[in-house]
Amino acid sequence: MMKILISLFVLLLCLVYDPRISIGININISEIISLFLIIYFLFKPKKNGLISIINKQFFQFFLILFSYYLVIMLLSILDNASFQAVLGRFRNLYYAPLLFFVGLNFPGDQIHNFFKIFKIFIILSILIGFFNLFYPIEILQYDEEHSYLMITNQKVASISIIGFVFCFLNIYLKKSSISDYIIVLLLILSIIGSQNRSLIAIYVFSFLWMTYLLLKDRHFSISLIFRYALLSIILIISFNYFLKFDFIENYIFRYQKMIEELAGSQDFSQSQFMTRIGRAISTFNIFIKNPFLGSGWDYELLELKIFDFNGNFVRTAYGTPHNYFINQLLQTGIIGFSVMMYFYIKVYKLIKPIYKLTKENLLNYSFFTFFFMILLFNTFNVYLYGSPAYIALIFFLFGLAISLNLKIINKDDKR
Repeated sequence: MMKILISLFVLLLCLVYDPRISIGININISEIISLFLIIYFLFKPKKNGLISIINKQFFQFFLILFSYYLVIMLLSILDNASFQAVLGRFRNLYYAPLLFFVGLNFPGDQIHNFFKIFKIFIILSILIGFFNLFYPIEILQYDEEHSYLMITNQKVASISIIGFVFCFLNIYLKKSSISDYIIVLLLILSIIGSQNRSLIAIYVFSFLWMTYLLLKDRHFSISLIFRYALLSIILIISFNYFLKFDFIENYIFRYQKMIEELAGSQDFSQSQFMTRIGRAISTFNIFIKNPFLGSGWDYELLELKIFDFNGNFVRTAYGTPHNYFINQLLQTGIIGFSVMMYFYIKVYKLIKPIYKLTKENLLNYSFFTFFFMILLFNTFNVYLYGSPAYIALIFFLFGLAISLNLKIINKDDKR
């Protein structure tokens, strides 16, 4: 089992940097690790009866998905699409999501061990980000468009939401370890440092959701308020310390622009928010031309016409819609989009907590929150569509969430 945990830890590190090797086609290291994990878990005999039933249901689902994607692959190649481009789409849309079965069949008694290495990864990745802030590492530098300094990348920060929720609730539901405070502190600093609107939004929403849970189940107490105050004091001291550094001017400048957009003092039609909306609408208009099977799987930057809400042309943007769901519609059509929505609905039903929030099922609630926050995040991004390590880990965690919830249900049934 140690080899599996190490492999998963390396896969997590691929969110920070995922090197490629060329064997005729370019393959990410994360894809090689995924292959090892898929072979180990997908063909390993299953002992848990309920897991075996769920496993067969999802296997049939993925078989249907494979058949459909195979049709799109053939049609795209017949339409003169690049084979490398088509293969790349298939790897991201089908191969990487197979890590779902790794999570689904992951041993129940090892889930908490995985979460321990996950917490180590969160701390390590953010420390690397801080180091990169003061002593830039060439392979971790951002392009000119995102030249403002960031403590952590969006992939790491979004997937770390599960650790944020778990550690935050852990602080208030039982005697917590120092690592819980460290993780919450580092994540809040890194999210503010990322200056990414969608990341800030999902962390705020997750905090509001946790506050609701604690109020609903009457978990607030004098002790809880004291811990809350202690964490706030540490954050204030940390922010005050960072204000002394020169690079903080870059952060302040960017946040001023964000505040101007929100306050309406900047022309809304020129704002990033309007651009994201415009990209999605423009992509949707392209999708309408091929609604059932999608537009095909060739690599191309889309020419997206951005209009304001009054129908006035604003500008032309090139790239992707910055929306996973619109991208699914564009690339796989209504059929592929409907199949994936069915998958998410089924996952939701299997991970939904059935008991009140307690320290025993805290991880279950963390996975449940993570599920919604990751889909919300990808409403403004396409990482769930085009980043192999990220896709693999997201689907792994979805499978792991089901495995954990079934374990809780089985334990209750045996009482």
